[in-house]
Amino acid sequence: MRHAVLTTLVALAASVSPVLSACAQEAERPPEQEVIFSDEQDAQVVAASNEARKSLPVFWAKFEAKPAGYGHYAVKAAFKTRAGATENIWVNVIGRADGKVTGELANEPYDLGDLKVGDQVEVDEAAITDWQYSKGDKLYGHFTTRALTARANAAQRAQSAELFSPQPLEAGAN
Repeated sequence: MRHAVLTTLVALAASVSPVLSACAQEAERPPEQEVIFSDEQDAQVVAASNEARKSLPVFWAKFEAKPAGYGHYAVKAAFKTRAGATENIWVNVIGRADGKVTGELANEPYDLGDLKVGDQVEVDEAAITDWQYSKGDKLYGHFTTRALTARANAAQRAQSAELFSPQPLEAGAN
C-alpha cells in the first residue's frame, strides 16, 4: 500500500512564514506544493521516522521550555485517508496531554476529506512520524523530509538546504 508523504518544502515553509501560509490558504493547492509519494515499507522513510520517534524527548523538552529564539513547533502525524491509505501531514502543536497532541494542520491535506490547512486536530502521540522546531532561521528535525529530499525537485532541494539545519539534532542533543 502506498501513502502520501506531504513533504513539500513550500508547505513546510508555510508553517514558518505567515506570508506563505496566507498564500497557501488562498489557493486550493498551490502549484509548487508537490506531493511526494512513498511506499509504507520505504526503508529510508521508515528509518528516518524511527530516528524522529526516538528523539521525540528532545522535541518535547524544547516545546515545554520554549527557550528564547526557538519556535515553530510541529509534528508530522499519520492520518487515515478516505481511501484507507496513510497520509503524513504537519500539525502545528498547540498542546499535549494524556498521550494526545492538539494542533492545527500546517499544510493542505491531499486526501483527508473535509480537513483543510488551519483546522484544529487531535492526534495520538503514537501517530507521530516526525517533528520540527526552529532555532533562529534554521529548522531542526525533519528526519523524513531530509530522507525524501533527493526525490524532490531542484528548487525544493535548494530550499531545504536554505531552511534546514545541517543536522536534524542540535549539537549535544540526545
